[in-house]
Amino acid sequence: MQTDETFVRMLAATPEVQQPKLYEIYHENTKMHPLLEARVVNADTNPNAALNRHTNMVAIAEIESTVATGGKKYRSATRHQLPHSLDTIADVTLKDVLEKRESIREFRSEPVTLEQLAVLCELTYGWNSKRDVELDGGEISYRYVPSAGRLFPLELYLVIPLPSDESDDECDIWHYEPNSHAIERIDRVKAAEIRAAFVHFPQRLPVVALLTGVIPRLTWKYGDRAYRYAHLEAGHVGQNLVLAATALNLGACPIVSFYDDAIHDLLDVDGVSEIALYSFFIGHPDTSNGQD
Repeated sequence: MQTDETFVRMLAATPEVQQPKLYEIYHENTKMHPLLEARVVNADTNPNAALNRHTNMVAIAEIESTVATGGKKYRSATRHQLPHSLDTIADVTLKDVLEKRESIREFRSEPVTLEQLAVLCELTYGWNSKRDVELDGGEISYRYVPSAGRLFPLELYLVIPLPSDESDDECDIWHYEPNSHAIERIDRVKAAEIRAAFVHFPQRLPVVALLTGVIPRLTWKYGDRAYRYAHLEAGHVGQNLVLAATALNLGACPIVSFYDDAIHDLLDVDGVSEIALYSFFIGHPDTSNGQD
């Protein structure tokens, strides 16, 4: 009995072992190191790479084909060609836009125009055709954001409320296809489904932009570190979006308090290879602080 009591006292006095948190494990295991650099960064050329062109040719060819053609395409979807409307942006300086930017959480019922949506899509994740670089055998075009390995793992979706004369409780979900600067309608859903996907939602239904990451576009080259790069790119895209919205005299609010799998269900993505990263509410600011 004495032995048992002694053991209990010793156990109680033993400092609790702190289990490492998930982010600590991930960060530690995705650090760059000179001995790992060739394996992680140059996986396409290093013959000792766990994943390289020679051992995974089919998968990599498919990924590169997707990247080269600008990402996902919904070939059977209704398509709407967007105008190139960058000239609709007011004559403002970068300093003006940066100073004016703020997170807007309530919006008026006035709809966002097609021209405004076109500008947002183009400056958010579109191609900048004015910066073609001539190379032997072709050209390279740039987007308005940097991307690890120029692999562009993100997809942009827009949830757009239907006009009030058609329906006041439904939205169309569109996918932005940057190569043709067009949007593709992939579904029509109830507004209640959109609201239910977020922890907090504006009183009036705004346009909702959703960014997803197709992680395998990066992992074949960067391994698990790719997860970092996808989030960094989403941040670049998000800043472009809110600044472009500000330049258009629209309000925007970056949102990460959403229910991941609800977003995945709305977009009909698996939530594993393609995952929700970021979202934004966009519309005309309600200066009455959301009060009718």
